[in-house]
Amino acid sequence: MSDGFTLLELMLVLFFCSVLLAVGNFFAPRWKASWAVNTAARDICFLVHKGKMTAIKNRSNVKLGLSSSGFYVFFDKDNDNVFSDGDRLIGRVVFADYPGNLRLWEKKSSLAGKKALAFNPRGFLAAKSKGGSIYLASMGRVRRVIISMNGAARIE
Repeated sequence: MSDGFTLLELMLVLFFCSVLLAVGNFFAPRWKASWAVNTAARDICFLVHKGKMTAIKNRSNVKLGLSSSGFYVFFDKDNDNVFSDGDRLIGRVVFADYPGNLRLWEKKSSLAGKKALAFNPRGFLAAKSKGGSIYLASMGRVRRVIISMNGAARIE
């Protein structure tokens, strides 16, 4: 008797590997879309928290801006509520950087198309800011990021 594998054993291993690859290839786009939505939602929550802490640390107003291309946290030097060249960027989430055609669901997002939210130097949203929600979508996967009146962010 010789040491080694038979041809039948090798063919069975190759067959099982090909079945696993086929199944994985079928679910990969769905997994990628789910990963993109979840990661972007977590990144936005992180930036909201970072903006709040930066406002407290620097004792100044920090703005949170949303557009169809991304989410921005910045010092608004020219006070126009829009991230522009003169403003100092704290952080951003650019939707095009994520796989799976990640996009802002503007019809459902209460912050879409509105003025930027602002944290005051005490870390609370400015008096006129009531918080809101951001919906992110990719290939049927949807996540909602809620920013409350006290400036806390959570994912649903």
